[in-house]
Parts: sequence; structure tokens; C-alpha cells
Amino acid sequence: MKLSSIIKKSPKGDEITVWDDTYDIEVYFYNQENDAWDRAMMDLASKLNVVDMHNGGVTVDLYELIERNIPALEASGLFKICDTDVIMDDIESILAGYVSEDWLCEFVDCLR
Repeated sequence: MKLSSIIKKSPKGDEITVWDDTYDIEVYFYNQENDAWDRAMMDLASKLNVVDMHNGGVTVDLYELIERNIPALEASGLFKICDTDVIMDDIESILAGYVSEDWLCEFVDCLR
């Protein structure tokens, strides 16, 4: 099951807590598509497999998604050091909005 399926079943505006199955991170997704940022987050959610469901949220395969796409991410030039562990160290900040909307859209486009 994809994360986007869970998000779309929740009430509009609901927050979904998401953890990675490899890294100790916590990020949030919302059932909304008001702008390019929201659409990029929903696109990312459509690429993430749900590994486990909990009362408080879900666990996904974000690390594996990034690992599979390192060549595309490296080619994009988005990261000075394009390494899965380095990206995962910054992913909470990235998904919390510490990057521009255009940057996030390009990042998600690199993930297949």
C-alpha cells in the first residue's frame, strides 16, 4: 500500500505522522493539495510504500526510495554530497519546509 492511499482516506487537512523503517526520523504529511508544495508532498507519498501501520502513524521505506534513486539525485545537482545517509540526515528539515518549493518539486521528480 502507498502512503498516498492512507492520506487520501483521511479527512481534509489531517496530519499523518510518518517514520522511516531504517532511519530514526519523523515527518508529517497532510491531506491537502493547495499549491505546488502540497502536490509534491502527495507525489512523494505516492512513491512511498507503507511498511507498518501504528495507532499514531505509519512507517515507510523512504531510505530505500532515496537509495534507489541516488544516480538521478546526483545528476540533479541538488546536493553537494549526494549520499543516502547525508540526505537522510537532512530529510526532516527538507520535508519540514527548509527548502524552496521549486527545490522540493525537483527533488521529488528525481525519485522513481
